[in-house]
Amino acid sequence: MKKIILSISKGKRCIYQFGHKGLPELYCVHGGMGLGSDSLIGLAPLSDIFDLTFIDLRGCGDSEKAQDEQYDLRDFTNDIIEIVKTVSKGGPRGIFGHSLGGMVAIDLLSHSNLFQFSILANTAMNDKWRHESSEAVQNMNDANLKNVLERYSQNPSDKTIQELATSYGPIYFPELEKVNAKEIMSNFHYRNDASSYTSEKVYPGMNLAPDVEQISIPTLVIAGNMDVVVPPVCQEELASLLKKSTLVNIKDAGHFPFVTRNTEFINSINNWWKDIREVIQ
Repeated sequence: MKKIILSISKGKRCIYQFGHKGLPELYCVHGGMGLGSDSLIGLAPLSDIFDLTFIDLRGCGDSEKAQDEQYDLRDFTNDIIEIVKTVSKGGPRGIFGHSLGGMVAIDLLSHSNLFQFSILANTAMNDKWRHESSEAVQNMNDANLKNVLERYSQNPSDKTIQELATSYGPIYFPELEKVNAKEIMSNFHYRNDASSYTSEKVYPGMNLAPDVEQISIPTLVIAGNMDVVVPPVCQEELASLLKKSTLVNIKDAGHFPFVTRNTEFINSINNWWKDIREVIQ
């Protein structure tokens, strides 16, 4: 995997490239809570069929903070458009988005014709998921969570968002024992600026349905049937509005099916790609 720091109009952005053997390109965008591309390492087996590029969104992973302190979907979208135009070799291009990354991808696809296919995992087109997610946190019954939340509230920082995300492990990985769920979450890296902004200013009242209705490229929508962060009904609603969608529900999987059910996740993409690649190429 090759790490590249790109200078674009709004600052320095970090990308990671796998191989690049002249295959169709797949640009991969991570989820929220200030996560970076390290959370997507489970997608590496897709390098057999795609030239992979992982993108650290502004203020996430090893990308610079936003110079203008803006982390709206359109800001992420504009950065990605610049990145793709800079590094793309031409030919078929796709976008993969997980959770927040899927929301970014929806905005991107409705405002750009750079892509010919897309894969949206554990994502939503509106803010209905936030109630379910909040309820899952309340039901955690973790005596230490209150203290962690208080520390984060008093001092929002990269350190305290890491601690908070680790404590949330059991709702992100409900298919695992709590200790294992927390361990996985602790191995990811988080940054606070983008996380705070999206939580406070992007998610509340979000409605991407008009954008979804404009997307006409083949799209694979993937859900984890145990996901309590962005429940499967969100992916079902999303797929129902897309013009050319295929919906796959991964059994015994929470919010990160490419981590805990990697074989099933990768196979679902491989099978879908076999069905649609002739249309794309």
